[in-house]
Amino acid sequence: MEEKMIMEQLLEDSKKRTGYARIAALATVGMLVIMIGVLVVVLPEVFRIMHEVETLATSAETLIDTAETSLAEISTMTGSLTDTSTNLNTFITDNSQMISDAIGGINDIDVATLNEAIRDLQDAVEPFANLMNRFK
Repeated sequence: MEEKMIMEQLLEDSKKRTGYARIAALATVGMLVIMIGVLVVVLPEVFRIMHEVETLATSAETLIDTAETSLAEISTMTGSLTDTSTNLNTFITDNSQMISDAIGGINDIDVATLNEAIRDLQDAVEPFANLMNRFK
């Protein structure tokens, strides 16, 4: 009889363990299904985001290359402007006396006499112009 009780006790314990094992197995399968569902939903989004990050990185590299090229060109242009400015200053310094003399000569022109000479030339050429207009 005692063996019968032990066997019943073992059978009852075995049924409990089997029930707990089934519950654990179902919970594991449920978590696996949920994880697969999450991966199916999340992975495409992760790949899309990674593609966008790669595209942005490529664009950033292109912008950096363009900026470096522009900075090099600006540096070259600045050097050219400095050289031009230096050359212009040298030219003005070297020719300042000649420029002063030329401006002085322009200031010395007698405008009234020049206007009178132009009128005299116009009076002298006007008859010839009239003669040439008749042959048109």
